[in-house]
Amino acid sequence: MGTWGAGIFSDDEAQDLREEWIEAFKTCADASKATAQVRREMREEFSDSDDGPVVKLALALTLWKYGHLDDRTKRDALDVINKKRGLALWREQGPAAERARLAEYAKVKKKLLSKQPPPKVVKRPANVQPADIEDPGLRSGDVFSIPLLKHGKGRGFFRVAGIEKKRLAWNPKVQLLDVPPTANPKKVKWSSVKAVGIRKFYLSDQCNERQDACKVYNWDDEDWNRQSVEVHTRGDSARRKPPRRSNRALNEYSWRGLARLTVASLDQSHWLDTREVLKLFQSMPISEIAGSRSRIKREVERTHRCFDLLYNATCLLIYEAGDYQRAMKVLGLASALNGHRNYTVLRAHILFGLGEEKKAESPWKTYMEAIEARGISSEISYYRKEIRASRQEVVDRRNGKPHQLPKDLLI
Repeated sequence: MGTWGAGIFSDDEAQDLREEWIEAFKTCADASKATAQVRREMREEFSDSDDGPVVKLALALTLWKYGHLDDRTKRDALDVINKKRGLALWREQGPAAERARLAEYAKVKKKLLSKQPPPKVVKRPANVQPADIEDPGLRSGDVFSIPLLKHGKGRGFFRVAGIEKKRLAWNPKVQLLDVPPTANPKKVKWSSVKAVGIRKFYLSDQCNERQDACKVYNWDDEDWNRQSVEVHTRGDSARRKPPRRSNRALNEYSWRGLARLTVASLDQSHWLDTREVLKLFQSMPISEIAGSRSRIKREVERTHRCFDLLYNATCLLIYEAGDYQRAMKVLGLASALNGHRNYTVLRAHILFGLGEEKKAESPWKTYMEAIEARGISSEISYYRKEIRASRQEVVDRRNGKPHQLPKDLLI
């Protein structure tokens, strides 16, 4: 979350929500449907302790402005204001910042309790028609393939498990099929082919987790031409048009990324995920972890050099097992194998858990001073939130209270 002022919309999440709702309203011309869609698509933000109050207030203000404020949204926003929720960031910045935010809360409350304007209708711009929705032409049950290009010989075969229908794009959720890349598509009985686990990792090879399917979205025109997508059989598709081109930019899993992901996923023997790394370290005596560098390096290198698996295992040792001593040894190994990367925040968290509060506070303070000097509000907010979560995890564990792994902590 990035913030740059006390105003409700001086915040990335608030602005994103407002834009999402307006775009949804343009598409469906129904305020209640647009609101339900935004709640559904941003459900993680609504349930988050920091982002939740922000998006609830942003939604209420947006609906009020357009004359469509409903009772539930109004009640949620007033609850945030009356119970003074979402003020942790402002309290950290001092009394003046907190007073400024509370003053904004008072303005929002006054507005929400006043008579809202007459309902407005937002028309879809003339250049955004339903026909312009980005749609590759794939539907649930369709089986298609893409060439693996430089990543390997043959093709990767996929089945569409579902379609995520966004405002301006229909994005297929695909499963990787257990079919050899060099197989002849005409001789495959598609109805009996099973899916295999997909190795989830970003294009920088930082992740190595299993998942049943992945979304592919934002088709790139150049990529589309190079990939030569072939549809081998149609599922429950009522529409028989072939996939068509689009002019959107690349995103998380482009066709090029999907080809690379295919090669990594089909070889199930070269696969070590976070849980398996965790079991590996838990099976070792703590005294032997530091000396296992060669063995761990060999294991990780055969899984596409995902050295951040060690960081992930450290997080699980902290949040799930509360094994701070073992976590410190694994983090040292992670740093050594990953170019001596300095995991300052996580290292200080472990020190805090080991009862060395003074040693923990110093690196946290130094690190935050460096981040604040860069002046990037989103970074400042993120690391303050991470440090708060670190302290809270230790306090909760000492009080016998379970603490969940923070969202987006694992790489």
